[in-house]
Amino acid sequence: MENINKRGVIKINLIEALKKQIEFCNTNENYKCGVWVTSKAKSDIVINVISNLIWDQKKTEIRNNQCESSVRFPNGNLIKVVRASSTARGNRFNGMIVDSIVNKEVVNTVILPCLKSLFVENRYDNNDDPTDRMYFCDITKDDVIESAKYRPILFVTSARGSGKTMKQFKEMLDAVSCGYSIRSVNYDENIFEKEYKCMFYENDYDRPVVEKELNGDKVMLYEAWGIPKDLITYSTEFVNRTKQTYLNVIGKYEMPDLGFENDINIHLFIDTNIYDGYEVHIEDGMITVVLHEIKNEAPVLKDYGVA
Repeated sequence: MENINKRGVIKINLIEALKKQIEFCNTNENYKCGVWVTSKAKSDIVINVISNLIWDQKKTEIRNNQCESSVRFPNGNLIKVVRASSTARGNRFNGMIVDSIVNKEVVNTVILPCLKSLFVENRYDNNDDPTDRMYFCDITKDDVIESAKYRPILFVTSARGSGKTMKQFKEMLDAVSCGYSIRSVNYDENIFEKEYKCMFYENDYDRPVVEKELNGDKVMLYEAWGIPKDLITYSTEFVNRTKQTYLNVIGKYEMPDLGFENDINIHLFIDTNIYDGYEVHIEDGMITVVLHEIKNEAPVLKDYGVA
């Protein structure tokens, strides 16, 4: 429920505020919303909540990395998360959500001047009051848990743990109504917590979710949720002009009756001055790439003693 506090601003919970801003993005032209937060952790919370609220909207681009946290809708409208500070200038938004603990001086000198009216029929609406679309919210991790209710997810044990294939998953899903988002994870509380934290980040499947150095070798783990391993192939590519070698891994799977589709397209550069071989392990929902470092023999040096 909306509440006008003593400062004369609208204060509501984060989920309701984001639902309103998502509706504005879906119904207006050239609409931009700014979400002002005080930390990276709160930025992650906002992106996760939005992901849960728009689970059924296709072709919506979600980004959450060190450079940008944003959601771009198919019509070009944008929700952008901004770190609130005295130097965060140069943004212009038609609507805003502000972390309730943002410093009042920052709100008055930086955030409020960023508000602008709606752009209707190639001109700004002079009768529009953008402060009607400005909400102050408390942002907590409980918002992520609460927003999960808006996203029906069917969790099943992974193919690695149970031996089930996507065909078996599909047969099981045929008995339930459409609208579920397939997520294949080991149903263990600790693993679930870890998966839940990152599962809704940008749908960029050409980047490893885990990358480590082990005994000189480079190990990379890629997500390929919902793609059967027999539909994933790999090959090497040598570009003669640049004399560079790449490992390509591609795969795609669709279930139109469930509205599910996913693909993976890895284009990995292999530095042949460092690595002389590779391994690709393909499983349902997971791809592991290992680059083997060149093992050089230590030179044999003569000891001439002390001169």
